[in-house]
Amino acid sequence: MLWISRERSEHDVGCGAGGRRGTGSRAALGSVLGGLLLSSAAVGATAVASTVPSGSPTSTERGLEARQDDFDDLEALLAEERAAADDLRRRGRWSEAETALRVLIDDAREEGEDDWRSRAVLARLDLDRGEQEAALAGALAVLEGAPDDLARKAGGPDPELTRAATVRLEALFELGRTDELATELARITELGFEPGRSAQVDRAAGALMIEAGERAAGEARLASAVRAASSAGTGWLDLVAGGRAARASGELSTAADLFVRASRDAGREPQILTELADLYLEADGEVASEAAAARNPGPLLREARQRNPNSERTLLSLIELYRLNWRRSLLESDDLVRELLDVRPRSIDGLLAAAQGELLLGNLAEAREHVARAAELAPERRAVRAFQASLAAVGGDPAAARPLLDELAAQDPSDSGPERQVGTHLVDLYRFTEGRSLLEAAVERDPDDYRAWTALGRARANTGDVEGGRAALERAESTAALRQDAVRSNLSRVLAIVDEQFVEYTDGELTFAWRERGADVLELYLVPFYAAARVELSERYGYSTGPVRIEVFDRHADFSVRSTGFEGFPALGVCFGPVVTAVSPLSSLKGQFSWARTGYHEFTHVVHLGLSHNKCPRWVTEGLATWEEVRKNPSWTRNMRQDLVDARANGTIFPVRELNAAFRGPRVIFGYYQGGLLCDMLIARYGFGSMLELLARFDEGADLDTALVGVFERTPEQLDVEFAEYVDEHLAEVRLEPTWDIARLASRWLTLPRTAPTEAREREVWEQRWLDLGFAAWQADRRADAEEALRVIGALADQGSVPPRALFLRSQLALGDGDMKRGTALLERFVEAGGEDFRARLALAELSRAAGKLEDTERHLLAAEAAFPGHPDAALAAELALGRLLEELGRLDDAMAARARWTRYNADDLPVRMDLARWHASKDRHAEAARLYEEANDIDPFLRILHLEWGRSLERTGRYAEALREVEAWERVLRFERSNPPAAGAPAGVELEKFEEAEVEVLRARALFGLGREVEAREATARAVELAPDALRVRRLVEEFGA
Repeated sequence: MLWISRERSEHDVGCGAGGRRGTGSRAALGSVLGGLLLSSAAVGATAVASTVPSGSPTSTERGLEARQDDFDDLEALLAEERAAADDLRRRGRWSEAETALRVLIDDAREEGEDDWRSRAVLARLDLDRGEQEAALAGALAVLEGAPDDLARKAGGPDPELTRAATVRLEALFELGRTDELATELARITELGFEPGRSAQVDRAAGALMIEAGERAAGEARLASAVRAASSAGTGWLDLVAGGRAARASGELSTAADLFVRASRDAGREPQILTELADLYLEADGEVASEAAAARNPGPLLREARQRNPNSERTLLSLIELYRLNWRRSLLESDDLVRELLDVRPRSIDGLLAAAQGELLLGNLAEAREHVARAAELAPERRAVRAFQASLAAVGGDPAAARPLLDELAAQDPSDSGPERQVGTHLVDLYRFTEGRSLLEAAVERDPDDYRAWTALGRARANTGDVEGGRAALERAESTAALRQDAVRSNLSRVLAIVDEQFVEYTDGELTFAWRERGADVLELYLVPFYAAARVELSERYGYSTGPVRIEVFDRHADFSVRSTGFEGFPALGVCFGPVVTAVSPLSSLKGQFSWARTGYHEFTHVVHLGLSHNKCPRWVTEGLATWEEVRKNPSWTRNMRQDLVDARANGTIFPVRELNAAFRGPRVIFGYYQGGLLCDMLIARYGFGSMLELLARFDEGADLDTALVGVFERTPEQLDVEFAEYVDEHLAEVRLEPTWDIARLASRWLTLPRTAPTEAREREVWEQRWLDLGFAAWQADRRADAEEALRVIGALADQGSVPPRALFLRSQLALGDGDMKRGTALLERFVEAGGEDFRARLALAELSRAAGKLEDTERHLLAAEAAFPGHPDAALAAELALGRLLEELGRLDDAMAARARWTRYNADDLPVRMDLARWHASKDRHAEAARLYEEANDIDPFLRILHLEWGRSLERTGRYAEALREVEAWERVLRFERSNPPAAGAPAGVELEKFEEAEVEVLRARALFGLGREVEAREATARAVELAPDALRVRRLVEEFGA
């Protein structure tokens, strides 16, 4: 959430209550907003028509009339040219607008005239460009040099005088120069701009007055703006000003009506489109509804940007929109910030938007630079000072922000905006406890600040206070008046589910919350798993966590909303510090992911965030958690070596300085993987203790550079070099043609020489670079370019020595043509020439199998496995294909061994693990079988047969207590199945054969005998005999222990 755009800043300061003065109903607002769907009205400047006198003039009068007509014609022409220049300004064509205006001003000067009206437009242009001082000086010259009483004329104030007065007020607001308020108000009053004369002047004056702490007077002036704009015959600029004033006062219905009138008068003006989009966003808050869908702010803002690509207001609104919802492109918001600062380097709100982006990435040094620049331009601006308070809080102890916050509160005691902003920044950085205290202060200062209540709801819920979170969100809903909010609505709904439908289980410092459905099975496994993880991680890091709440959701949509506010979050777990949210193994993803891997990853965050008080970059915590996954279980690796091959080839590995940005864009999963690899490298080279020291440095408030240099004596850029070497080592045994990004290679087509170097090594590099282009072209279906690359290096046909990789490319072209014979021959020549590639070997294996050459098939599959062991795509995995082949050949043990090799890289395949466990059990390798059954249970603990089979292997290895646990698990899963039929309409209950029940009793009896609990064991034996006296395992039990 932003407290930085110009409209938002004025709104915050002008309405510290967060919209406490709402009027009408939501239905009433909807009826007004429904009329805002704009038609394609023409856009253009209105020419100024001349007036021709009537009557019968004398000859003298006729001469005077002629001169008057000439004068009027000239004035009309100048007005048209001035309006055209202003139209260029409003379209962002600033250079053209300035040229046109300076021609008008210079021409008038040559005639001894002062074209002050054009100078007023030029002052507005200067303010648009962020040249605040030039705008102030230019507008002042207009006000001092314009004819008297133009603000008091009967038809309303002169438009250009109004423009100049408004520019002065807005520039002073932008720069935070409230010490000039009294002088400026006296000046505009003397000119005739008393309250009610001009909506534009009243709105700007009201905003400046509130910025100065004169809230009551400022709110009264905003009300005057609304009244002035609401009168008949008001121009569109005054209508827009009145709408902005109404919106800042919480009168959304009135604002909607005024914007509608403005759009009817002026058409699709960029400024109006932006105002409408901002209004939609405030009113609908990304809520998914038919009405809101018809008022989508995104298309309006994109159209406004197309019509005026340089508008600060439009770009700031787009930035806010993209940052509001993670499902939009967060990286695009960063691009927009850079674009804004390119066209308007002195944009204070743009600098604060840039600072916010860096702050959310944990880049404190960069955030401080942006805020320092903003403070140079506007040291007294409330938004700047509030952001300085945020930096003080985020960079150290939140108490460091209190002196600044107290100063701001002394200036305007009812404005909760600064405390809300600092608290929200801390919440956004997962520092919920610290943010919570500031947000509590904000709502105490202004009990109607709905945005503070919303952020407080998040802070309370994410520190374990679900009931308090619900109460805060309910208060936000009641004080928000007409405004909807998707996050507030979604989170309220899910917290109600957690509060009313979940049951809780407490084990020491850990509290678990989940639905009653399946709760006793989850309790049996998740409780001891998380407790053990807590002990293990606390010992390794030397840090004991406090109370932790773990919420487990059987609907992924509910988990996503609880974690992010929106559905569709592509994750399985989230850690807020003292609260962990996770997807249940009973969700729609049942049997497809390891809940244990997710739980272990998230609990490491509890430790990392506790150690650093949530102050370290996200890549460090995510990287350490990913490293911890593999340390706990090597099969929990994030198997993204193919992505790493592609990133290395295309130059898209994230620099350390930019790695945090990966977690805000489409490559977030790769960000986890790269973070894990980077931490693996650092631990391997500098020791695990270095990571603890790194966490401590961040906890002390160090920025990235200071922390890395202090611990590793390396800058981020030096670590980039080390990491590139590490990646090459990591991929040393992988043989796989990258998936090329042809757009990144575009310039190479023009710059790469077409003549081979004479030196042998340079020629080899040159050939490979052309083959990069050839493969990129082939992958992009640009055959002619692929052939051209081969032709350049002389490899399109067999002419002398041909690089092996060229043979591979030619094979792909031949196979693409359907020429299987030639394609196969080229692949075989590629391998014979010393070439190696995973996909080439798979292709040869498939071709050999089709030809019935099974020995060759096995040979190629083994080579494919060596080229890329454990491919994550089961359809491409060489080990699984080899397993199928060997099983067909009757070599079951070899087939199972191949499948076992694949599981070392892939943690989430349940069927393969079950098959392998049964195979080991059949060979009396019960310890290995038990390990695989445990991994299968980490995926799906609701698989009844798993518990029986796992229990047998546990009993055979002397782990009797654990075997009894599996008997209990079997019974709990059976109860679950009987109360939860697998599909709608299925018969209630579960048909259970007596044989299976007897098998369970046999397992129970053996485990009890092993524990020396003979009486209970014989009771279980008796039950087994009663159920299935002739069953083999029952007979063996009786033979061994007696009836």
